[in-house]
Amino acid sequence: MRLIDADALQTALVAEYSGISGYKTREQFYKAIEIAHRQPAIDPERHGEWIQRRFGSSDVICSECNTLQTNHDSSYKSRFCPHCGARMDERGGA
Repeated sequence: MRLIDADALQTALVAEYSGISGYKTREQFYKAIEIAHRQPAIDPERHGEWIQRRFGSSDVICSECNTLQTNHDSSYKSRFCPHCGARMDERGGA
């Protein structure tokens, strides 16, 4: 995982594509900025762990915000909670 600054990404996108023309291209550009802004912020001060939901299940819950993760989620047992940004490093983490 590589952490990036979403504001810096927006600035770079605007600088790169400020002169774009064409409706389809412009629509895709604004969609990319929207996606960047929807990404969760990482909170380096918040720490948690993935807790197994129930015996025999692969589902886990964030100890900080109780967000459920299943093994079908793209961020399953990631190093950071995709909802609250907690670093998952307490008691072994993920």
